[in-house]
Amino acid sequence: MIIDMNPVTKQRVVNIDRRSRSFFCNGMKRRGFTIVELLIVITIMGTLLTLGVASLRASQISARDSERKTDIETIATQLENYYITGSDYSMSVGRYPSTTLTSSGASSQTIQVLAVGGGGGGNGGVSGVNYGNGGGGGTVVYNSTYTATTGIKAVTIGNGGAGVIAGTAGTGGSTVFDSITATGGTGTINTSRTGGANASYSGGTASSGVDSGGGAGGGTNGSTSTAGNGYLSSISGTPTYYAGGGGGIASSFGLPGGSGGGGAGSTSIGISGTPNTGGGGGGANASNNGGSGGSGIVIIAYPTGFVSATGGTITTSGANTVHTFTSSGTFTVNGFSTFNMQRVLRDIDVKSITAPNVTDAALTFISATNNTQTISGVLPLPTIDQYVYQPLMKDGSLCTLESQECTKFNLYYRLESDNTVNIVTSRNQ
Repeated sequence: MIIDMNPVTKQRVVNIDRRSRSFFCNGMKRRGFTIVELLIVITIMGTLLTLGVASLRASQISARDSERKTDIETIATQLENYYITGSDYSMSVGRYPSTTLTSSGASSQTIQVLAVGGGGGGNGGVSGVNYGNGGGGGTVVYNSTYTATTGIKAVTIGNGGAGVIAGTAGTGGSTVFDSITATGGTGTINTSRTGGANASYSGGTASSGVDSGGGAGGGTNGSTSTAGNGYLSSISGTPTYYAGGGGGIASSFGLPGGSGGGGAGSTSIGISGTPNTGGGGGGANASNNGGSGGSGIVIIAYPTGFVSATGGTITTSGANTVHTFTSSGTFTVNGFSTFNMQRVLRDIDVKSITAPNVTDAALTFISATNNTQTISGVLPLPTIDQYVYQPLMKDGSLCTLESQECTKFNLYYRLESDNTVNIVTSRNQ
């Protein structure tokens, strides 16, 4: 700095220096933001952030809801295609898949089991009372919701009871599958003139019994004695009678057994019950041999592809695989392939049937156990991560078996935005 010694100039330099010091000192003492100002700024930033997050969350929810709607429409379209063309596992057309969709990796499977015991034998008449009695049909046990697990299940087929000339005819053998037992029909003492009894019916009844038919008793000269009808079943696809009673003999002519394989009465040797029907043996005239009872049978059916199993004679009937045992053996269950949407709908893209936030498509679907609309809402009520496929029969009841006719369906899903349950129905509703 150059110092001017002139008093006037010197005074001016000093004045400039003081102003400079004053300026810099004032700048150093200038205060920052107050707490109020900071709070205002923070509040504004927080509000903007909250609005942004809320907007982002709303957008995400809207996107997931759109995904749910797209999923359901895709599934509905695939179900309609199934109705028209069938599926790889079932070529049945004009119906929707029936079994409620569940998760994969099951350790058991519901199957249908029909077990029929052997029929009782018939007998010959007694001299002077010369009309023999028919044997009773074997008992029928039908279980449409039997739970099968992996492993070996023994199958024992009951033999038919022996026919006799005099005395008591043979009782049919019991048929056994796992924990199911169908007892055999009984023969009779030929002096009683009543048909052979079985587990559910006394001999001589002409009832179209639920379980089996009793054999007819021998009638008086010129009268008619009608054998009992058996149990009507359609487990293998064709309605068939099992375990009819054997026919008695009236006077000089024989009568056929009831529906279900019962043998006819005869003036000579009684006709035996039809093998593997559980039908009772027919009666005979005096001093002649009554017919033997028909042997039993076991039939097992399940939706094709859902069970890996061996044993018996394996056939297909509609959408079912059928194992028929006409002689003793083993039914071996190796594993299960649970009914799921991806498998039924011709390998549909797994992403199109998986609810948002769910990693396993099979976990998206839950059991549909109620199809009633109530004041409080529509049941069943899925969560936002679940869909419900609900197959229905013509009368609106749930369609739970492949043997049933599923003519319509409901698809339920819940929207995340307003928590409402929505429904998509089949075209023919």
